[in-house]
Amino acid sequence: MAIDEDTLESWTDPKRAALQSAQDTHTKIRNALNDSDTLDDIDFHDFLQGSYANNTIIRDSSDVDIVVRLDEFEYFNLHDLDPEDQEDVDVEDFDYGYDEFRTDVLSVLQDTYPEGTFDPSGNAIEISAPGLPLDADVVVCVQYKHYYNYPQGYYEGIVFWPTDSISSVVNYPTRHRDHGSDKQDDTDDRFKETVRMFKNARKEIVADGYITNDIVASYFIECLLYRVPPGRYVDDLQERYLKIISYLQETDYSDWRCQNGVTDLFGNGSTKWDTWHAKLFIDALETYWENAESNSMNARLFQR
Repeated sequence: MAIDEDTLESWTDPKRAALQSAQDTHTKIRNALNDSDTLDDIDFHDFLQGSYANNTIIRDSSDVDIVVRLDEFEYFNLHDLDPEDQEDVDVEDFDYGYDEFRTDVLSVLQDTYPEGTFDPSGNAIEISAPGLPLDADVVVCVQYKHYYNYPQGYYEGIVFWPTDSISSVVNYPTRHRDHGSDKQDDTDDRFKETVRMFKNARKEIVADGYITNDIVASYFIECLLYRVPPGRYVDDLQERYLKIISYLQETDYSDWRCQNGVTDLFGNGSTKWDTWHAKLFIDALETYWENAESNSMNARLFQR
């Protein structure tokens, strides 16, 4: 039989209790950093990012992503500027840098939670500790501006350096969140629940062996659905599921950008998705539906 309405409805519900736990975890880490003598004279800002911040969390999610951004200086991307404009950008020297800041953040958290377990390798400082409602991934980063027109035209983001890579990672969490809120308005408050629905669908098709777990990350699902026209976000959940998959099956999405509107969604980089994997995911969503189908009405909906 087709995926029933009650199942789809359950897939759209946020994990509301965890949202409060995420906020509480963020507050505790914020207070630890702000109350520290080590960071007393350092200009930094912290905020939630990821599915908790974007309200696209599903039931099996646990770790909360917290950004701690050093604001003592900024990194610039000037590649899109003319040489004359590049010369006008004032790049200041600084004594206190990213590495020192990351070390200090780790030290403060270890002092605050001496019984905690820490893994500072990779992209984030992973922390699990008594007193924290949820495990946290603390992303230590620096302000980043990608200029396309100096001095007022730029994309504001963050940059950090994973400990297991020589390359930096740039993303735009604030733009991602703001664009998601706009999409929510454009779809009559249906975008975020739809993201949750398809994240749960991903969980099911992985569990049933349609695709492997590494084919698609939650972030890519959200970016993919962001580019689907608002008209496909109809009220009926079964029809919405089918209309969205139908659109993705018939559309060339190879040149789509992420929800932040700056970076490409597809490519060869570690932070990009492969179009073949996207096709495997979309085909699996369709096959999962077809294997559950019990009447011809759903097939007709799929052709609309």
